[in-house]
Amino acid sequence: MPIEYLCIDDESSTDVEPLLRSVCETTNELTISRYKPVELGKQLEFIKTNNPDGLLLDLRLDQQKNEEGYKVPYHGLSIAQELRTRMTEKRLNHFPIVLWSVDSKFKDSYDRDATSHNLFDRIYVKDTEVTREPGRVASELVAFVKGYRKIIELMEPVKGHFQRILGLEEGVSEAWDPRIGEKFLSQYKYPPHEYSRYILRDLIEAQGPLIDEKVLAARLGVEIETSLDWEKCKALIVDSVYKGVFCEAWTRWWAADIEKWWLIQAGSPGPLRRLSASERVNFLKTKFNIKRLVAAKPIEEGYSSRYWTICQGLEKPLDPIDGLR
Repeated sequence: MPIEYLCIDDESSTDVEPLLRSVCETTNELTISRYKPVELGKQLEFIKTNNPDGLLLDLRLDQQKNEEGYKVPYHGLSIAQELRTRMTEKRLNHFPIVLWSVDSKFKDSYDRDATSHNLFDRIYVKDTEVTREPGRVASELVAFVKGYRKIIELMEPVKGHFQRILGLEEGVSEAWDPRIGEKFLSQYKYPPHEYSRYILRDLIEAQGPLIDEKVLAARLGVEIETSLDWEKCKALIVDSVYKGVFCEAWTRWWAADIEKWWLIQAGSPGPLRRLSASERVNFLKTKFNIKRLVAAKPIEEGYSSRYWTICQGLEKPLDPIDGLR
């Protein structure tokens, strides 16, 4: 059965429905039912009764009147806060809550209230992200629900539970660092949305134990855009792919596993960190007979090609020695 989201949004159908339709049309795994906001008590009861897989909330719900001519006096933040409280008190099932709005409203309300940022699993800007990348938004909405289900299944704070949430078997992967998720091993039982927030923000969106495709290419010395065999190169390290919660929408690799894989190859020229991009690429081409790989060029003449990260401004491979935090 498709994953079902409720959408609470006060804007006109002509503004909202095409956006929701564009998202749902990219997958057969997702449906979104849209409703206009009602009085807060009724709204909370409506959400509880429908028991959705996920909730999509507009930030400003107090702009337009509903079908009964009533304009609610609250924001989406108020609903999210009450729902999270009820979930923690076990009065409501846990599910992801996602916020969306137009850019100007985010700047006016959400950005100024840092206390509300922990309530939501994700925020989307209607007039940019949703309009331009409906497929990505759909895949992320689906991944959140699947991830919540897995977290709820495995979240008992027993030895190895967080590794299993991240798709690892205890003691198997070089990627594991006991500091990852260590707060979740305390006697305090954190709610699923705390797991979600930590995994997404501290692991998936950060470049640390997990790395994205651009950083992966930098560490292998490869220029993605001109390397026709880049997909073949990635296929060599499929065992290092992240298989934990939210992996359906965010492709990541375990950085430590990549380094180990490199070192155990027969004839390895040594640790990745010590090699130039051309040395890394030449080894890949020779060892695995992948000819159509191109070594990435430095951003500036004289810069090191012992790449380890990506320049945040130019999105090009960079040796940290040549950059500023």
